[in-house]
Amino acid sequence: MSIPPPDPARPEAAIDHGRLEDAAAACRAALEAGAAALRLRPDLPGRIGCDSDHPLAGGHLGGDGVPLRDLDDLRVLLAGVPLDRVELRLSADATAPWLVALCAALAEERGIAPARLRGSCGNDPVGACAAPDAPPWPEHALARPGADLLIWSAQHMPLWQPAVIMSDRPAWRGLPPAQRTARPLFAALRLLREAARRSKPAQWGALAAAIRFSPLPAPAGPQLARLWAAICLERHGARIDPENVFQFIPGDAFEKTQRHDDRPLPRDGAVMAELARLETGEAQLIQFFGWGETRSDGAVRPALANSAPRLRNDVAGPARAGRDGNAAQKALLALREAAKREINVMGPTIACAKAGVTCGEWARALRAAGAEPVQAPRPGAPRPQLLVGALGLSAPAPMTLPPEFAPVAKRIGSRLRPADVVSATLRDRPRGLLLTISANCDAGLFPELREMLCSEGLGSLPIFIAGPGDETLSKSLIDAGAAAVFDAGRICSPEFSATVRRLIEKNRPAAE
Repeated sequence: MSIPPPDPARPEAAIDHGRLEDAAAACRAALEAGAAALRLRPDLPGRIGCDSDHPLAGGHLGGDGVPLRDLDDLRVLLAGVPLDRVELRLSADATAPWLVALCAALAEERGIAPARLRGSCGNDPVGACAAPDAPPWPEHALARPGADLLIWSAQHMPLWQPAVIMSDRPAWRGLPPAQRTARPLFAALRLLREAARRSKPAQWGALAAAIRFSPLPAPAGPQLARLWAAICLERHGARIDPENVFQFIPGDAFEKTQRHDDRPLPRDGAVMAELARLETGEAQLIQFFGWGETRSDGAVRPALANSAPRLRNDVAGPARAGRDGNAAQKALLALREAAKREINVMGPTIACAKAGVTCGEWARALRAAGAEPVQAPRPGAPRPQLLVGALGLSAPAPMTLPPEFAPVAKRIGSRLRPADVVSATLRDRPRGLLLTISANCDAGLFPELREMLCSEGLGSLPIFIAGPGDETLSKSLIDAGAAAVFDAGRICSPEFSATVRRLIEKNRPAAE
């Protein structure tokens, strides 16, 4: 393939095709057209650390990005791509360390030193937990490998931007100006604080300078840069140039960021006060329920499209069978030990990539190393009236419950399988379930859940669904046995409270 010199002024080429072969062809076509950068977006399972054979992954494979699981997939995707001449931009937060490790392993395989790689990646543990594709592990567990990536890149990939913080996430756009500005500062500070804890003071300046923000139009952008520079100097003694705080985006994409923002600019003091409230836990990172941007009519638009064809979800098993199993297990053991002992995990992660370990195996190893014990119900504790969780792989942002239900509801997590919901129901014996379903392909799990509940004698338990507002989907869920289906943006409405209260009271004896 003949590749012309890259044009720095040309916009990046977005590679988010649902089939690996199509994505590889798009990479080659973009380079032949002179693209200087490739933006790679993994699909939902790849962004949260699931393999293609995960029980919940099937309907999401290739749905909104490239299916990238292991080094073999990256070999196919970047076949013929000169890694030392093309900038790679990775659209992932939770799995950014894994994707960077794949790139480093592929470069070494081709005889290219990782220090010659140019690119960037999202690496925002706080923001990742606030996104529709939030990973199934807590923010503190995400911050550790994210900080390791920040530290490792400064030493081994100095041309790489290892942490790009999204300045204007959809989940924050409806907030007051001071809260909207404080959240990316809080996210960046959380990552820097974890990296500083795991490094020496002499490194803090370089680590602070390595954290970039996605561009914001004036006057919000200059204010964010000025406040971030002041925070780095005050808290970590790190001097950074406010002019170099934002990620550079060439061409048309950069021009769009130069537009003036007419929204009111908050006072610096108000932003810092909100930042302090976030750090103490007085303010919640997410203060409303949503999967994406809000339409003008107030309804919530689903963040995930499900129009892509369903791909095979049996490819991970054969890929594992063809590797050296002993080498893979040794690499995973070294990764777990490094995580438990708080040793930088990037070296073991690269070793895992070379040994044929998959994204899901890598994520499970890190989660297991930092797992916290599950708290058993206290004897004599009041029974919850509602169990609240998210069914399926698509995880929406946390919902704000009506005041009358918040004290008597128990959250059981997201990315739940039907068996997980049944297990929690048998343990806690609630009077109702409130489950969110944010993608059509996840709705297929609901009939299985109903069947399992009925087999346990819990068929009369009312199940309330918070969905994306699709009438056809709502009807199918009602037909499958849901007690009521509500638009996700209407959870705090009087209609919701009245319906839940009535059905819980009606089924109280059976639920008990």
